[in-house]
Amino acid sequence: MRWLTVAVVLLAFLVGPLGAQDKYPTVNYKKAEAHMGEIVWIQGTVLKVIKESEGTYLCFSNNEKYVRVLVPTEHVANFEGGFKHRYVGKKVKAVGKVSKFGSHLILGVNEPERIKVVEETT
Repeated sequence: MRWLTVAVVLLAFLVGPLGAQDKYPTVNYKKAEAHMGEIVWIQGTVLKVIKESEGTYLCFSNNEKYVRVLVPTEHVANFEGGFKHRYVGKKVKAVGKVSKFGSHLILGVNEPERIKVVEETT
């Protein structure tokens, strides 16, 4: 049943054509909750990566009240080179719909083009 819930929630994450992404506003990860249900770019420095059954999370904070970027398990293979190497310690922005998944605030991403490294901070 959990996989069905994940699948239904993840359907809401898909954003239109890549060229259309530029029209969405950029929001600091701490302010993502105010944009629930909206498609936005979330920006912050990736603190750590957590691998769970539903996918891989990019976490901007140890505080679980803040948004996490979720790459669903079925799309993890699209991200060559591993998440830690690509994103940890780097300021990134990711585009998608801000949603709740259980007790977590998430932004789902299904392809690498939806996450951009803004600044190398390491």
